Amino acid sequence: MDTMMTASRRRGGDKTLELSDLDRAILAELTQDPFASNTVVAKTIGVATSLISSRLRILERNKVSQVLAVIDLDHMNQSFCFIQMKIRGRSVAEVAQDISDRRLVLMVSELIDGAFDLLVLVRFSDIHSLNATLFGDLARIEGILSWRVDIVVDVPVFRPEYVSYSPHYLPLSVEQNIEYLRDDIPEGMCDESDLQIIAHLQQNAHQSINDVSRKLGIKPSTTRYRINNLKNAEILRFIRVIDQTAVGIDTFTLVELNVDIARIDTVIEALRGKDWLPQLFRCTGTADLLGIVLTKGTEAMLQIKRLELGAIDGINEIQLSRLYKTYRNDLRWAQRSA
Repeated sequence: MDTMMTASRRRGGDKTLELSDLDRAILAELTQDPFASNTVVAKTIGVATSLISSRLRILERNKVSQVLAVIDLDHMNQSFCFIQMKIRGRSVAEVAQDISDRRLVLMVSELIDGAFDLLVLVRFSDIHSLNATLFGDLARIEGILSWRVDIVVDVPVFRPEYVSYSPHYLPLSVEQNIEYLRDDIPEGMCDESDLQIIAHLQQNAHQSINDVSRKLGIKPSTTRYRINNLKNAEILRFIRVIDQTAVGIDTFTLVELNVDIARIDTVIEALRGKDWLPQLFRCTGTADLLGIVLTKGTEAMLQIKRLELGAIDGINEIQLSRLYKTYRNDLRWAQRSA
C-alpha cells in the first residue's frame, strides 16, 4: 500500500510533464473507472475523442499513470498503524531492508528532519496480531532503539491517484502472491481460481481478460464473470495512480498535527479538498492526525505550514518530517476514504 510516497527522482533527466486541466480531468475520470473507453471519457468531459486519445498517449509515453488491481483493507478486516523508529548501531538502510522482508509490512520509508529515522506502515487483523508483529517480530530486529506507534482509526482523506507509485515498481511473482493471498483473504471469500485471477491482475492490471484467461486455461466469459463478482463483493478493485515525480512533485512530507480534540472534525473538514493533501489519517497515539503532503520543493511545504495549516483554528502543534527514500511499498492493498 504505499499509502505513502516515494521520493526517488525520475531517471533520465530533470524534465517533468506539466499536467493541463484536461489531463487532470482525464485522470479524474479514469480514477473513477480505470477501464473507461476514450469515447466515454470524452463524452463525460465534453471534448473530442481524438483529443482524449492524444493526451492519453502522451501520459502513457511519459509513464505518468498506471492501473493497479488492489485488495480493500477494510473489507479484509485489516487495520493499520504508523510506526516511527529511531535506529542506532546499524545503518538505517540495513534495518529498513530487514523490516521490508516482513509480510505484514506495507511500507518502509526513511525520514529526515525529525526525531525519527524510519516510518513503517504495518497492517494487522486484531490487537493480538499487532502485538505479535511489534513485540514478537519487529522488536527483535537489531538496530531498532525505540519507536512510537500511531494506530489509524479513520481515514478522512484518501485519494488513490496519489498512492505512491514509481515506474520502477516490481510486483510480486504470481506464485508468491497466491501464497500470500491464501493467508490474507478470509476463508470462503475466494476459491483457487479467484486467487489466480487476482494474482495475475496484481502483476499487470493492464493485461486483457483474454490474456488472463489464456494463462489460466479458462474461458474469457468465465474470467469476466469472476472479476465482476470480485468487484461487486468489494474484494478487488482497480485504481489509477500517478508517478508524482513525472509531474514535478519532488517533496513528500509526513505532517503530524495535534489539535483541540473537541474541534477535530472541524479541522478535518478544513483540510478536505486541499490539493496538496492526498492522504489524512485520524489516529490514536501521540498525534491526532497524520497526513502526507506533496509539493514541488521544500519552500512550498513551508509555505503550506505557515500560511495554510497555521491558519486553521484548532491546530495546536505541527511537526514535519520529509520522506527521503522508500524501501518497500506494497501496492497490492489500498484504503478507501471515509
